[in-house]
Amino acid sequence: MAKPLRIEADLNLSPGARLQAFAHEQLRLAELHLARQGAELHDGVHQARKCLRRTRATLALGSAALDSRVDRIDDELGRLCRGLSSLRDTQALVDAIDRFAIGAAAPIRKTLREARASALVHRDLAMDRALARDSGFAARRRRLFAVIKRVALLDWKTVHPRDVIRAIQRGERRLEKAHRRARKHPDRDASWHIYRRRLRRLKEQDSILAEIQPGLHHLAHELGHQARILGESQDDVLVLRYCRRSAPFNAQQRMVLRQLARERLKSVRDE
Repeated sequence: MAKPLRIEADLNLSPGARLQAFAHEQLRLAELHLARQGAELHDGVHQARKCLRRTRATLALGSAALDSRVDRIDDELGRLCRGLSSLRDTQALVDAIDRFAIGAAAPIRKTLREARASALVHRDLAMDRALARDSGFAARRRRLFAVIKRVALLDWKTVHPRDVIRAIQRGERRLEKAHRRARKHPDRDASWHIYRRRLRRLKEQDSILAEIQPGLHHLAHELGHQARILGESQDDVLVLRYCRRSAPFNAQQRMVLRQLARERLKSVRDE
């Protein structure tokens, strides 16, 4: 299992230097997660994607002061993250079924156990296919090493605390706008997805600042709870998407999963 690389917030460093160190740490950690072996690689994909998102959140905190190269780096990280999303979805499907099983009525427990077994087979086959195309994720890891070099070449010393504050303020405005849109259209999955992504980005940035620039951090606890709930809701949407397919579930499993996912989504979106 990959061991986390830790940095200490050196108060003598400029905000840009601290952001650079954090971005470097996250990219190195992402590479280590993708180097995991066997069953650990499923969680490794999830953790690597989190590291990539944190790196993008870090870049966004300083992007106003950095040159246009930061946008191209962010695009590459986005492609890397999206390239792993289908693998993460297969594990999220298993996790969602596990949540459904908590407190489930006795008559449907057997169906959920069988659905989980089907989801595990689907997950492992997807991983096998991915590794057949990119053994050991070697190509992805080479791309990560290239990004590490590009991030190091950015002029981080130009980043000022006001740039970071403005980035957070912009994120808060975007989050509020997305929240209003989601409430206005509660049945639109896309609106909730955008709201969840913007909430997650702001929460990630606040958590980053809590570690490297504590004086600028103030929101993490509240955002963390909301992000977790909406993240689980997104997994419920994923279940519904899978239930529109003929595989990996049979008709009985799809019926039960569809009902449970819809109930959970309604409870969150009606709050």
